[in-house]
Amino acid sequence: MKKFLFPNRLDRIPYLLRATILNLSMLIIASSDSIGSLLVLLVLLVVFVFCAAIPRCRDTGMPLWTLIFVLVPYVGIVYSILLALLKPKEIREKERARYSPSKSKDEIANQSV
Repeated sequence: MKKFLFPNRLDRIPYLLRATILNLSMLIIASSDSIGSLLVLLVLLVVFVFCAAIPRCRDTGMPLWTLIFVLVPYVGIVYSILLALLKPKEIREKERARYSPSKSKDEIANQSV
């Protein structure tokens, strides 16, 4: 159960599902005008950060301090979309290694001297 709620890494589709469910529930709760609804919104924001954003940051290789952007209005939306669109770190590194020009043995030997 702990791995389901608080995974170490989160792929794109599970992140999108969690973000959509939490954002829709926050939208519904925000339509009411009570102090209790603000408290529930704060709790849901913390749940979103711990259950979706932190694991997705780990998966993409982004530093965790960038989660501060989630708290900024409008920037948080763009940041969430960016997290949803980024590929996992391992896939980006494989693609980079695949398309980067390979160096000859002489170039590598000259570089280390």
